[in-house]
Amino acid sequence: MDAVLASTGMMVNVTHPELDPGTGYVTMVLETLPVGLRALFVVALIGSAISALDSYLLCGGTLFAYDIYGKLRKNPSERELLILTRISIVVLGIVGLLVASKFTVAMDLFGLVSAIWAAGGVIPVAGALIYKGRKTPAGGLLSMLGGSISYICTLIWPVSFVDDPLPLCFLASLIFYIIGNRIGKPLDQGEALSV
Repeated sequence: MDAVLASTGMMVNVTHPELDPGTGYVTMVLETLPVGLRALFVVALIGSAISALDSYLLCGGTLFAYDIYGKLRKNPSERELLILTRISIVVLGIVGLLVASKFTVAMDLFGLVSAIWAAGGVIPVAGALIYKGRKTPAGGLLSMLGGSISYICTLIWPVSFVDDPLPLCFLASLIFYIIGNRIGKPLDQGEALSV
């Protein structure tokens, strides 16, 4: 399979060097296949995209309803969780369309999401692995939220005295990690390792 994908990519690069790989691949296939197979290819391409989007939306909606809302509210009914899953799917679809309209290249979106994750995810993970003091779930949550929100704020209101806002966001995440670990019931060593 890898050989087929690699050779197809090389053919696209030779036949359509001016196009990006995704567009070049579709163009090459539509130029070389006979009419009936072209229609089948387009239907399969659209079907696979719809299937992937459907899976991601269902996964996101279920995750929000069961893993977030279900943990915050004690013993929600199945009907309540089902309705919330459906609402979450619609909201995620709308958010996805809005985000997709702002990014023409997927790598730009990947870079932004990676930076937001790094701003909020590095300090709590490193703290959980390295820090020997008191650890609470609030420490990890506040650290993730503080770092990620501070990065988003630097995108909205740029900081003029630094080129890269990530070190400032790491500092904010660390401060929230320290403050958050003073709140709530501490995890014992066994709980911290299993989480």
